[in-house]
Amino acid sequence: VARGDVVSTFLLGKLLGSRQLSFSVARISQVSWQDFSNHNVLLVGPPRALTEKLLGLPLKPELMVGPTGIRNLHPRQGEPETFKDDLPPTTNGEIFALVSNLPGPVSSTTVRSFSSNKFWGITGAVESFTDPAFARTLVEKLRKPSGEIPRYYQIVLKVKYRDGVTTDVSHVMNRELHSSEPARAANQ
Repeated sequence: VARGDVVSTFLLGKLLGSRQLSFSVARISQVSWQDFSNHNVLLVGPPRALTEKLLGLPLKPELMVGPTGIRNLHPRQGEPETFKDDLPPTTNGEIFALVSNLPGPVSSTTVRSFSSNKFWGITGAVESFTDPAFARTLVEKLRKPSGEIPRYYQIVLKVKYRDGVTTDVSHVMNRELHSSEPARAANQ
């Protein structure tokens, strides 16, 4: 198991252990569609492990981890098409991470994923979500003018690391995701 996976799993377990009496840990390949339908799921891993799972969900992501960074599938005015990773051959650099909060297959559960091209990005994203001060900052960034927090969203984070240790995490952008289900039903 990669060091980043251990750190991420430990941090999430530490956070959830005091709030959730029953939870389990499994390899991504062992998580079934039945699990997605019956339980809230946290996915932690590289894009090659998550893409197939996320693309099968009812709400399509607008941001995806690609081979060179985060791809913005529908850039808005002033937004880049790609948030390019800086991947020097050393253990120092900057990388982007993507956090997605999506509905499960029947929309009664939630699937949250943490992904990046390197484990440093994943670890930095998990660290930011499990740090109370940074989590408050993320909530404020997500908050709509009405004060409401979107149910489904994606967040791009920039993670700086040195010698394989997260040194800084910053919010880059977030995108609220909207379900097209009600509109489709209204047109039928």
